[in-house]
Amino acid sequence: LVDRHAALRTTVKLVDGEAAQTVQPSGTYSYQEFAMLGCSEEELNAAVKSAYDKPFNLDKDPVLRIDIFQTGSNVNIILITMHHVFGDAASITLLGNELLTLYHAELSGEKATLPPLPKNYADFVRAEAAMLENEKGQDLEKFWQERLGGDTPILK
Repeated sequence: LVDRHAALRTTVKLVDGEAAQTVQPSGTYSYQEFAMLGCSEEELNAAVKSAYDKPFNLDKDPVLRIDIFQTGSNVNIILITMHHVFGDAASITLLGNELLTLYHAELSGEKATLPPLPKNYADFVRAEAAMLENEKGQDLEKFWQERLGGDTPILK
């Protein structure tokens, strides 16, 4: 999955004070298993929250983490955490579906086949950049400048 999706192979570093992304030729992910047999619901929730809250270091760490919590002899909870810079609810749904396809193929001993991706992240970025250069993009920029302009509120 990581090699299939360029966003999951991307690192972000500050270059001259600006974020610069680099798509790595191959990717990695973080995978960890937790034996939670016999633990309370509160202990399980705390362990899941701790795994979820772990910060990302975008210039070198994987942007995808898989944590498996074994709660019974054949019962596991899988937590898939991805940095929001690289995905959203639709992305995690796609990844989850692809992961299930691969998992079912592994269980059945069959070769997994995933359909070709209709677009990649670079295609999306190019389309967004082109849209921002036309009249619609200029209208959107004006809208957000008006909407978000003025004094920035102080967060407490």
